[in-house]
Parts: sequence; structure tokens; C-alpha cells
Amino acid sequence: MVDNAHHALLLEGVKSWNTWRTKTGESTEIDLSGIDLDSANLHGINLSHVNLTSANLSRTYLRDANLTGSNLSSARLCDASLPGASLNDATLTCANLDGAILVSADFTGADLSGARLTGIDFKNVNLMDANLSGVNLVETLHRDVNFSRLNMRGAVLRDSELAWIPLIATDLRGADLRGVDFTSADLTAADLSYADLSGANLMRARLLFANLTGANLTGACIEDWQVGSSTNLEKVNCDYIFRTNGEGTFSKRLPINSESCFALGEFGQRFQILESASETIDLTFERGLDWQAFFESFREVCSHHPSDNISVRAMERKGEAFVIQLETLSDTDRAAIESELKQTYSSRLAVLETQYEERLKLQGIQIEGARRTIEVEKQEKISLVEIIKTMAENQGPKYDMRGAQFAGGIAEIVQGDQVGGTINNYGAKLEDITQLLSTLREQAQTFPDEYRDNVLDTIDDLEMDIKKDSPDSNKIGRRLKRLVAAASAAGVIAGGAATFSSDMKDFASNVVELTEVLDLPIEFVQPHLPDK
Repeated sequence: MVDNAHHALLLEGVKSWNTWRTKTGESTEIDLSGIDLDSANLHGINLSHVNLTSANLSRTYLRDANLTGSNLSSARLCDASLPGASLNDATLTCANLDGAILVSADFTGADLSGARLTGIDFKNVNLMDANLSGVNLVETLHRDVNFSRLNMRGAVLRDSELAWIPLIATDLRGADLRGVDFTSADLTAADLSYADLSGANLMRARLLFANLTGANLTGACIEDWQVGSSTNLEKVNCDYIFRTNGEGTFSKRLPINSESCFALGEFGQRFQILESASETIDLTFERGLDWQAFFESFREVCSHHPSDNISVRAMERKGEAFVIQLETLSDTDRAAIESELKQTYSSRLAVLETQYEERLKLQGIQIEGARRTIEVEKQEKISLVEIIKTMAENQGPKYDMRGAQFAGGIAEIVQGDQVGGTINNYGAKLEDITQLLSTLREQAQTFPDEYRDNVLDTIDDLEMDIKKDSPDSNKIGRRLKRLVAAASAAGVIAGGAATFSSDMKDFASNVVELTEVLDLPIEFVQPHLPDK
């Protein structure tokens, strides 16, 4: 209960009070519990280590006040003004701070368990080592605040804005996180076990080493979230999720059928990434892929991030889209690399489209007519070896490596069932052909083991076909095509700097030169316009 003598001193004003506090020191116990200071002006007052339990400080002006170590449990601070106030190690259990102004306030080590903090702007608020378990943070603003390593167990943050907020190793067990925006938030090593994340936006959220055991993820958006083998998704409760977020609207539901739900445990089985998956980036190309644009973009991005060891891990067709999975170091900023690669690819693709159109014009092909015949060929095999086999055996030889690093496009310009004709006589070109074949054999020695023998065998078969009395141009074209495809995939498998080694670049160029020396139309290895 409030001490009358202390109350009387306080009524004399802040200056007199602070002078008295300076003289007596902080050893004097001061009891102002239950005091009513509604709307009082206490700017700069020293209330450190004061008992203010159940005090009414609503609308009180406490700018730059010293409340270090004070006991404000169950106090009312609704709409109080506390900018720059010091509340280090203060006790605010079950206090009501709804609508309070806390800009730049210091709550280091404070106990805010069970407090109400709705409608708060946490700009520049220091919450280091604070206890926020069971707090209500509904409709709060969290600009420039660091929630890392806080105890927020059971906190109510429903519909809060936590985009880009650090929440590293934060205890959010059992927290109400429904509808929270965690866009690009860092939740590394956070404990989210049994938290309610239904409808939350986890787009680009970093969740490596996070614990989501028993969490509810129904209706959450997980676009580009960063999870891995270190992320615990055991016993996750999830009926469905969304894969994309466009202008605040979640889309691309899984399961696709709106009446279907994940079976018990299915979400964890589907999304618990295997070993090293935390080091991958999935690039999805909705309208097919121009390989030349991709590989040139890939090389450029790799050169910008030499220490991240970026390489291609896998390729996969998913419906109408084509997915390339990149592998990086675990501490890589994968979101930044993904964004850079997509932007670089788009820019490079625009340049190549112009070049392709100019080539078609020179060949007398009408652009609109050519575009109508363009068909993006989607690969049905995940294995790179199977992709090469499919490209080599089932497609016509229509890939041009001239000016490319190692690959032509996958989309084809349909120009009929066959191109070229029978090769009759090489004459003086035999020496050039022999030299080029010898050079290709030497360059093939730089290929990864799984491709070297196959490439050398293809070169041998090509030489035998060329030496026949009546060479089959289409068969020779398929051999050349296979060499082009092998160079592309071998470069991918090599990864990192080896992906674009000078030997592989020269190998591809020499295949093109051999095509010309053989008097074969360059369409045998010509790239294709991407699908528009």
C-alpha cells in the first residue's frame, strides 16, 4: 500500500523528488503500490527500485524516466508515454501497457511475462534477455527490434508484423502466432514447438535448426522458406499449406484439391528435407528453360559468390515447370543468390531472344511463324544422364553452341522431320576433320568420370560414321548433338569453377566448328527460341 510520506514527497514535483532520491540513495525502500498517477507529468523522474505494484500510470508522461529494478507487476500503463525510459530488470508481470509509447525504451532483463502489449510500436526498443512469456502482442509494430534469445513462451502475437525481425534462438513454445507475417524473419534455432502458426506468412523465413515439433502450420505460406535436415518437423499438424504469396494473397495450395488434406504425418514426410537439403535453392521456370541463358547467368552469379561453392545438384520436371536445384554452403544467403540468379537470367534471356530473332531473319524465317512452331520440350527424367540420353536419342540435332558457354536451348524450332542430306566428299577438309576429332578426344579427358568414357565412345562412333562411303547426315547430327548435350551436363555435374572451364568451352566450340567443316547445316546444333 502506498506510503503517505513518499506520496507527499512525490506531489512536490519531479525536481524535489529526484533531489531527495539523490540524498537518500537507493537503499531506502519506497512503497508507492496502488498509487494513482493517471496523466501525471513525471518526465525524467527517478523511480528505480520503487514498489509500484498495481499502480495506475495510465497516460502518465514518463519520458526518460528511471524505472530500473522497479516492481510494476499488475500496474496499469495504458497509453503511457515511456520513450527513452530505462526499465532494466524491472518486473512488469501481468502489467497492462496497451497503447503505450515505448520508442527507444530499455527493457533489458525485464520480466514482462503475462503483460499486455497490444498496439505497441517497438521501434528501437531493447528487449535483450527480457521475459515475454505469455504476453499479448496483438496488432503491434516491431520495427528495428531484436527479439533474439527472448523467452516468449505462450506469447500472443496474433496477426503481428514480424517481417525481417531477428528471432534467433527465441523461445516461442506454445505461442499464438496465427496470421503473423514472418517474411524474411530469422528464426534460426527458434523453439516453435506446439506453436499455432496457422495462416502465418513464412515466406523466405529462415528456420534452420528450428524446432517445430507439434506446431500447427495449417494454411501457412511457405514460399522459399529455408528449412533443412536440422529443422524438426516431427508431429507437425497441417491440413494444407500454400506455396506462393502474391500481393498478400496465398495461392498454390497443397494438396491441390480444396477438399483434400494432408494425412496424419504426411506434411513432415513430404517437407522434412534430407541431409544437406538445407543447402539447396530450388529455381522454378514456369515456361521452360533457355539453357544458354541459364548457364551464362549461373556462371556470372558463381563469379560473384566464389566462396559459396554453388553447383547444380538436380533437375526435375514438375508439371509444366522445370526445376533446377542448386547446392550451396549451409551459411549462404540463399534468398539473395536466388534473387540475383533470376534477375540475371531474365536479363540474359532478353538479350538472347533478340539474337535468336536476328538469326532467324537472316535465314528468311518469319518471326511470328517461327514462334508459333516453338515447342518447349519438358524433360521427364530427373537424372542428368537420362536427360542427356533423351536429348540425344529422341530429338533432332538442332543445338547451336556458337557464342554459348556450354549449352543450347531445350526449346526447338520445328523445321521438319529432317535437315541436311547425304555427305558425299570431304576432299581437303579431311585433315581438318581429323584434327578436330583429335582435339575433342583430348578435351574429353577433362570431363567428369561418369561422362568421359561415353563422350570418347561417341567421338569414335562419329569418326566411323564420317568415314563411311555414304555417311548419314542425320546420324552424324545425332552424334554431334550428343556431344553438345554431354558437354552441357558434364559442366553442370562438375559444379563451381569447373562448370565453365576453358576446356569445356572450347569443346563445345569445336563441335560447332566440326559441324561446319562437315558442310552440315548449323541447325543440327542450333538453339531455340524460348517459349513466349
